[in-house]
Amino acid sequence: MIAKTTKGADGAPSERDPVARLQAFYRGEMSAVETYERAFSVAAFVGVADVLRRCQASHQQRVALLRARLNAMGGDVPESSGLWGKMVTMLEEAAASVSEKVAIGILEEGEDHGLEGYHAHLEALPPDDRTFVEEHLLPAQLETHRAMSNLKQAVTDGA
Repeated sequence: MIAKTTKGADGAPSERDPVARLQAFYRGEMSAVETYERAFSVAAFVGVADVLRRCQASHQQRVALLRARLNAMGGDVPESSGLWGKMVTMLEEAAASVSEKVAIGILEEGEDHGLEGYHAHLEALPPDDRTFVEEHLLPAQLETHRAMSNLKQAVTDGA
């Protein structure tokens, strides 16, 4: 059985459709994995690669959890992070050429965006999916957000 996404008036997936919401979370996590992958090649990040690796591994784990959840629901697993992932990568690369502080700030804002996304859509999810997000995704997102916030603060304090 393939779960279909519910379409809203504008033709976009309905925010109330749990499969569509989990697919959006999946694309966001894929975007984060791709962004951290790009960051490893940026000279400004050489001294903080261990923090970036931990954050990327956490996002990779969330991708795997979401993939398994979508498969169990019979939903399609997105093939890529989509347009948002490409835009975030370009923005991150541009910031990295300016300074370490700006580049880390961009990564921290990405973590903000992920955290806000989980919080903004949590209540619209059915109870089982809400519990899944609260127990598996949100704690990990809080941790990567905290790691990047701490790194941003350390760079700011060291400036």
